[in-house]
Amino acid sequence: MVILRSFSKWAGIAGLRVGYAIGSATLISHLMDIKQPYNINIAGEAAVLAALEHRNELLTRTRSLVEQRKKLEAVINDLDGVSYFPSEGNFLLCKFEHKTAEQAFTGLAEHGIFVRQFPQTVLNDSLRISAGTPEQTDQLIYALKNIV
Repeated sequence: MVILRSFSKWAGIAGLRVGYAIGSATLISHLMDIKQPYNINIAGEAAVLAALEHRNELLTRTRSLVEQRKKLEAVINDLDGVSYFPSEGNFLLCKFEHKTAEQAFTGLAEHGIFVRQFPQTVLNDSLRISAGTPEQTDQLIYALKNIV
């Protein structure tokens, strides 16, 4: 068995594509034999070292984002006209039933909140809304309640 993990989300270095593998010494030895000669660049290495040095703060931030996402889920559950797809990430894909995504996007923007729109037909009534700090979440909740 091999456990593969990424630094992408919790350490905030998604663009560097850095991860690690945990497994038996024999298996890892075989993986090392077939890996690319330079499988991590200097920027990735520096970012990983910094993330490990500050892991407690990063993990605290990750826990806070999860709490804020759950708070947002609870509020959306009580709002008429908005639903979301379950998520383990730091965002919710929200579907608006009584407004177009464009109207919701504009309404949130008028409150200083900018979210991700999707032009694809299957998602054209949805917005990706990321969790943030407690203050940002409160501002988002206020805005959502005012636009739905």
